[in-house]
Formats: sequence, C-alpha cells, structure tokens
Amino acid sequence: MDAALASLIAVAGTLLGTVLEPLLLRHTTRKDQPRTTAARFASQLSVHRGHLYKRWEIARRENSDPRETEAANSTSNTSRDDVTLRLYELRVLTRNAELLRLAGAAGDATYAVKPHDEDLPTVTRAEMDARRNRALTADRAFLTAAAAI
Repeated sequence: MDAALASLIAVAGTLLGTVLEPLLLRHTTRKDQPRTTAARFASQLSVHRGHLYKRWEIARRENSDPRETEAANSTSNTSRDDVTLRLYELRVLTRNAELLRLAGAAGDATYAVKPHDEDLPTVTRAEMDARRNRALTADRAFLTAAAAI
C-alpha cells in the first residue's frame, strides 16, 4: 500500500510539474521581455546619438567628403529606424504609462541632438554637449523606471 501511494504521489507530482512548468516559464518570459526590450531601446538610443554626433563632426570639417557625409546620414537614418522599432516593441509589450512616457521623452531628447534640417556646422561643441547631457538624463530616468517593472 505504501509503495502504491508513493508511486501515485510521484506520478501526480510529475503530471503537475508538466502542467505548471510551461505556465511558469510563460509568466517569467512575459515579465522579462519588457525589461529586455527597454534595455535594447536605451542601447539603440545611445547608438543613434553616436551616429548623430558623427554627422556633426563631419559637417564641422572644412573639406568634408560628400560621400562620407551621405554615408553618415544614411547610417543615422537607419539607426533612427532601429530606435523607432524598439519603441514600437515596447509599446506592444507594456501598458505602463509612465514607462512609455519616459521612453518617449528619451527618444525625443535623443532626436533633439540633431533636429531635422539643422545647419550642423553652426552648432557649437557646448551646444552639442548640452544636448547630449539632456539625452543622457532622459535615458537614466527611463532606465530607472524600466528596472522597476
């Protein structure tokens, strides 16, 4: 009788584990996915800022090569698309209004590093540094909120 009861308990435990494991895994994945996407979004913001800064550096050179300028423009346009993709992914994965607000603010601060149609050679290093610092401050606020989800 004891052996039969032990076998029954073992079988029941195995069956219960088989049912519960996928549910727990799905719950854990659902919780981790927004964090991972938030980290990728912040990383992509950093990459995009680097590309914008590179465009500024090229524009400030006296005899910049138009091909280098075009390549830098193309690279920054692609990185902006990547930022947009990560933001869309985040919007799909979470309904946390504060996190989404901070993500939008971080994106806006990054885009403000080089506004559309700006005459880059006229922008001073001090202004670029101030823009970068505003973007980094927005990133930190976003990442702090993302870590709390």
